[in-house]
Amino acid sequence: MPYFPLRRQLAYMIADSDIRTSILDTVTLQPLEPGEEVVTDITDVSLFVDGFTPFKGSGNSRMTIVHLVLLSLSPKERYKTKHMMQVAIIPADHTGNIYSFLTPLLRELFVLENAGMNIYCEGGPIHVKVHLLLASGDLIGCQEIAHHTRNNSEYGCRQCRIKTTSEISPAGKGRGHYYPGMEAMSDLRTDNEFDFGIKKATLFGQLKAFHGYSFFGLDEMHCIGANVTRKIWDMITGNFATDVNSTIRLHNRLSSNIVPTLVFKQLVEEYGCNSKQVEAIMSLVIECTLSLQWEIDSEDCSNIKKHLHAWHLHMKNKIDHNLYTVNFHLLRHFHDIIEKLGPLRGYSTRLAERAIGELPANQYLVPDEDEEHDEMILWNHHAASVTDYNKKYHLIEYLTNY
Repeated sequence: MPYFPLRRQLAYMIADSDIRTSILDTVTLQPLEPGEEVVTDITDVSLFVDGFTPFKGSGNSRMTIVHLVLLSLSPKERYKTKHMMQVAIIPADHTGNIYSFLTPLLRELFVLENAGMNIYCEGGPIHVKVHLLLASGDLIGCQEIAHHTRNNSEYGCRQCRIKTTSEISPAGKGRGHYYPGMEAMSDLRTDNEFDFGIKKATLFGQLKAFHGYSFFGLDEMHCIGANVTRKIWDMITGNFATDVNSTIRLHNRLSSNIVPTLVFKQLVEEYGCNSKQVEAIMSLVIECTLSLQWEIDSEDCSNIKKHLHAWHLHMKNKIDHNLYTVNFHLLRHFHDIIEKLGPLRGYSTRLAERAIGELPANQYLVPDEDEEHDEMILWNHHAASVTDYNKKYHLIEYLTNY
């Protein structure tokens, strides 16, 4: 597995005067004598692990991108392609031991947060220490790095101690684990707790900046965009093999491209504007809308908690429990994570997905001499592992030869 050292990528990035200025804009440095090093302890990064399929038409071949973001840049700057960093792309099938591939990165992080590194810039050398503040990704990626037993288990939430219930799935194919819980939120996990579905201590817990369950964040894109919205649509259209009570099903045939405002209008027409299900779905919409803002104040956070609690009570008391999946439960943690880490948009895996989106352009087409078979597509992992910013500094040649 090619590994492109984090410290080398950071050094190239911080050596750029524009990026360095952006980082130091909010920091007051003491004047020093010529030749003295500037000691900065302000460089923060976040880690994302996300699975993807690198080969066209091959769902069985999957990889995992190991992506890092420079949090010391402003939220809108850190999302730009030229500021992205990938240290490795690893096989998705790593027999449950992702740390066998993350060991080189962890070793670097231990050195960078303690000893730091010297970077020689135009204005003289600076000494930088780097702290990893967040390790997140899709649901499976977070479960692996947290050593969690996965969401389809008795204690399926990595944030709290909620005990799931076993129900027949809406598809009618076996039993699954669901999250109706209690009216009040379940107890949150402690920093040194390795029980209730946590198999053992995470190696990230040895970092100075580790802050417990919140260290693994919550991803708004996978939670809301890829899961909750799809589940809500299934509940509205009744797209289930078994007869389940979603309370918001519309019996008129709907098109998948119908706009949300028309769906809400039809819900009002069918159930009434003051009905419990209409009020509940409105609470869910308000909570998601507030959670996806770039700027969130304390009042917004209180409203997120209030409206999500209203939706939770409706799901728990009125809707069949086999519709209460893990992503609906994770919404209940949004206000807590926002209070600890800030707006969800500032540490979303959208940027890792964008980096993955750059990969198809880096596939090779290899003509097959056998006319019975289509052209073979080979993935150029060397070129795909770097960004436009890295091309500017001739890092493709380095990575190819590494």
